[in-house]
Amino acid sequence: YRNVAEGDQNLFVIEDDILIAYYGDKKNVTVPKEVRIISSNAFAADFNRGVNLETITIPGTVEILEPYALTFTNADIVIMEEGVREIGDHAFSDAYIEQITFPNSIENIGFGTLDTQIGNNPEIICERESYACLFYENDPPYGSDKWKKEN
Repeated sequence: YRNVAEGDQNLFVIEDDILIAYYGDKKNVTVPKEVRIISSNAFAADFNRGVNLETITIPGTVEILEPYALTFTNADIVIMEEGVREIGDHAFSDAYIEQITFPNSIENIGFGTLDTQIGNNPEIICERESYACLFYENDPPYGSDKWKKEN
């Protein structure tokens, strides 16, 4: 593994172009642009990863979020930028995200991506008629009723 540190409090563990874990203590982070894949549990607070997170920005250089990539994250806001293509099964499960932004570049979303045990009601931001918007209209997270569709 290779550690990438941006300042004293921002530590990403990256192997090749895969983000293995984030152990920093910042509230707002942007995944390094060299990352192409975010691996399972990379931001899981249950594994003491990113316990202070409030916002995660995923740049368009990241193409794939593996299954369970942000499961158990403490982040309230997740922003995915244009370029992210694939979201694996349960990528955000048991993460009580308040707001999530999906880009038009999304081509595939796995099973149970935003499901939680007691229900999740995130504000889902996506462009009308985009793959993500149509996906969540047909299969909303348990308990979800907030939508912000942009034209």
